[in-house]
Amino acid sequence: MEQLNDTEHPNYYDGYHCLYLPNEIDINVNLYKQSTFLQKLNETWLQALMCIYLPQEHILRHDIQELAPENVTIYHKKLARSVAAESDKHFRMAKRKWKKEENHRTGKKMLIHTIRGLQFGIQIVQHERIIDYKCANELYHEIMSRTDDDWNVYEQAYKPQYHELRDHFIKILLKDKMMIANKHVENVFNIVQYLENTNGSMEPLTKFLALKLTQHGSLVHICDTPDSTNGSPVVIECGNGLLLDENQVVVSKSVSKVLNCLDRHKPIVDWKTNVTAHVTRSVNMSVLVTMYYYESEWRIHTESTPDASETLSNGDHTVSVRELFWKLFGSCATPIEEDQNKCFVFRLDTYNYLRARKAEDLIIDKYVLREEKGTLHLQCVIDKSISCEIEMQPFAQKYQWPYVSEFGFTFDKLQKLQNYCFGLSPLEVTEVWYHDEKLRRVCVLNAQRESLMTLLTSYPTLPTNGERLVLDIVRATYYDQNASLQVEMFISQHYCELVTMFDNVKKRFGAICDYLDDIYQQAKQPENGEPVDQKTFISRVNAVKLEEKFDNNVLKRVRDTVFSALSALYKNEHELPKEVDVSRVSQYFAYRQTDRGVYPLLYNAWK
Repeated sequence: MEQLNDTEHPNYYDGYHCLYLPNEIDINVNLYKQSTFLQKLNETWLQALMCIYLPQEHILRHDIQELAPENVTIYHKKLARSVAAESDKHFRMAKRKWKKEENHRTGKKMLIHTIRGLQFGIQIVQHERIIDYKCANELYHEIMSRTDDDWNVYEQAYKPQYHELRDHFIKILLKDKMMIANKHVENVFNIVQYLENTNGSMEPLTKFLALKLTQHGSLVHICDTPDSTNGSPVVIECGNGLLLDENQVVVSKSVSKVLNCLDRHKPIVDWKTNVTAHVTRSVNMSVLVTMYYYESEWRIHTESTPDASETLSNGDHTVSVRELFWKLFGSCATPIEEDQNKCFVFRLDTYNYLRARKAEDLIIDKYVLREEKGTLHLQCVIDKSISCEIEMQPFAQKYQWPYVSEFGFTFDKLQKLQNYCFGLSPLEVTEVWYHDEKLRRVCVLNAQRESLMTLLTSYPTLPTNGERLVLDIVRATYYDQNASLQVEMFISQHYCELVTMFDNVKKRFGAICDYLDDIYQQAKQPENGEPVDQKTFISRVNAVKLEEKFDNNVLKRVRDTVFSALSALYKNEHELPKEVDVSRVSQYFAYRQTDRGVYPLLYNAWK
């Protein structure tokens, strides 16, 4: 067979093409560019796996080593997503295609693919390859020979089998390979239990849990990757970095991976405990550095490297994390002998005077350093003798180390914490951590930061919606002067066509904010030195002539919006975090995700 090349057959090298060859037996042929196929393989795409596991006699070329089964890593998180999604898609397609053909041939084939895909997935989990490609042949002949025209008949007959296979696939995938169902043994690290179950083999750590392993002398550094599953307690434990020696003994461990409060695998925090949740601010220029004792000396590692060798740079200055840590730690007390079985996790914060060259530099976590300055704060302490985290305050006091709780706040409700996060700088704060008295730790992402990152990186692909995106950018940074200036500089450098629009939107937005602030302050003006009640406040708001400022065509919607927003603020003002300036109505909305739709309506209706 002649090998295709980019020059002679350019059309066949744009992703992939599907060819239909009508014959006595209809044949579908998919032609893939090699890079596209490798990408699908890396995503653990089921159809790609079906190709590489074929018997040797059915493979045309054997000289592409990247496609050899032994060189392909199966990430079970991706496999679960791929197989489940593929089967679900085929089942829905079977139902949708049923009415489009009189003989229902396509619908029947989709139903067969639903079952066969799960059977293949189960084989890959159990045997690390597909061993029986004929497993659905009997099902094929059974379904294709049926003469029933009613889809409900087929659904009643085969949907239970589909659900049973799917549940079995998920069960063996998670329980056998990820240790999900195993009960944690007290005072033993999860990874130690897992390696005992695998007879000491570390291959499952990469193959099934998608963890990253780095050899460093006699030690192995383990951390998570974007493909690691949060459903595994081993991944949670190793996520921020862990070191094993040659005997698979834990030498060092960082703080366990902190999950988002929206993640279904997150620990359950008890908000009713005597010690309410403690909040620590995580700035975007932070690195977790773990100090541990090994072979008669104190050493350090980070989440991503076994020796803290990654570098920090702002273009003018470059320094390694290791160098900066020891420089800052040089004036601190060194732990004494009785604490050599402890791991001390520090948060290294570098001063983040950003030099925005592209959206990722402005928003995404980048290590940016100015004049090699930074601060160290103790984040947590791990006691290796009991395999768990312990209170850090006694050690901070013992060695006179600053620790992160010095900057903490307390909350008794998740909603209050989320409201607080909405007022944090979208450039300086990535997330906020909190934990209860049992040190069950979770985080809340800075939603303003997430929104700003999306807006700045998506604008080039959404030019037709530019004004709305600019409005959201202005809103996200309006009350953070530093963030607003940096974003304005970034836009002037990279999207010069937006500069005029940005200035106009900012002025219009500011005028609306000032107008709302005036209405609110006038409506809550005290009478005879006493605060007005809710009824009086509402009547004052209703008396405002909004038609002087807003388009009459949408005046009712504007009035309802303003009334609802100002009434909610007046009613809940006492519950707001102390950082919110309640004299600024518009700042209040920055803390309320549910009111994101207020400003587009008012903005468009503003005269």
